Amino acid sequence: MMKNIVLIAFLLTSISVYSQAVEYAYDAAGNRTQRKLVVLAPGGGSSSRLGQLPTEEPITEQLTSDSKLSIYPNPVKEQLNLKVEGVFNTYQITLTDLTGKVFLSKTINDSSIQLDFTTYPKGVYLLKTGANNQFTEWKIIKQ
Repeated sequence: MMKNIVLIAFLLTSISVYSQAVEYAYDAAGNRTQRKLVVLAPGGGSSSRLGQLPTEEPITEQLTSDSKLSIYPNPVKEQLNLKVEGVFNTYQITLTDLTGKVFLSKTINDSSIQLDFTTYPKGVYLLKTGANNQFTEWKIIKQ
């Protein structure tokens, strides 16, 4: 009987609890390209990473030869940020859903703006941006 109690006590003290987290990687267009399961060991320094997954990096693309446009966060919940670095006059944006319904179309003169997504339903949108007849289309996910 004593052997069983000692064995059970040993097993209970040697059981480790592992946590896990999921990390995602995105390409420049905002498409998810990789999902990685991270197992976090108990008592180790890496356990602090749980709940602190990497933040979304801005999607960045050359707008003109002298400027680049950053779009973040994607996926978006409330506000989508557009920021231009460099020299530019104006650029155009058009936001549509996958059926082609236009939600927003305007010319931007500011280097930094926020688009309000709170009134849009969850789903996938296409954001067309460009200047000087050179346009790029981005897939934006509304959560």
